Amino acid sequence: MHLTAYLLTLDAQYDFLTRHHRQMIARAEDAEKRNRQLHVDLTTAQARVAALESREVIVVEALKQAKDEHVQKLMEAYLVTHNQRRALRIQEPASSNPVQPRRAEDPQILEGHPVSTRGEKKAWNYQKEP
Repeated sequence: MHLTAYLLTLDAQYDFLTRHHRQMIARAEDAEKRNRQLHVDLTTAQARVAALESREVIVVEALKQAKDEHVQKLMEAYLVTHNQRRALRIQEPASSNPVQPRRAEDPQILEGHPVSTRGEKKAWNYQKEP
């Protein structure tokens, strides 16, 4: 009788350990599946980051090029306007042209600091050379 009870106890322990072992195997397999999925997700995220960084570089270069082109167009427009104004000044009679070249016999030297009184624009003190 003792032997039968002992064998039944061993059988119950074996069943318990077998169930426990199967549960542990199932948990390990689930963990491995999750690990593989996380690895796939990580690889996908890294690929997306690389693609976004590549697009960012392309966009930054395109912006630089657009800025350079815009600056070039502004410079060209400035030069055209400047040349047109110069041509108009040359065509105007000397009396209406406010910008007159200085005569060599009448040089002026700026001395001191700008002088101003309240409400008036600043003006330089001019002194003719002797």
